[in-house]
Amino acid sequence: MFYAVHSHATGRLGGVAGFLRIALEVGSIEVGHIALSPDILRTVAATEAIYLMMARAFGAGHLAVRAEVQRAQPRLAPIGAASWVQL
Repeated sequence: MFYAVHSHATGRLGGVAGFLRIALEVGSIEVGHIALSPDILRTVAATEAIYLMMARAFGAGHLAVRAEVQRAQPRLAPIGAASWVQL
């Protein structure tokens, strides 16, 4: 399940994040595939987006929420991924 990250300050879409590895039987979920544009990176909107996703996960009854950090691969630069930062 993926969500768009929207900045109310600029009115622009600035990224995407999703729920991955949903394991209902053990109550865990991962917030992952987080990709943010440089315009939204390290802003209140980016922080709030991840906070809201985590609050939704805990509110749905998940006992563990994890986020995996991984940098964008240099080999993606030719297809335009260099303008995005994957956390």
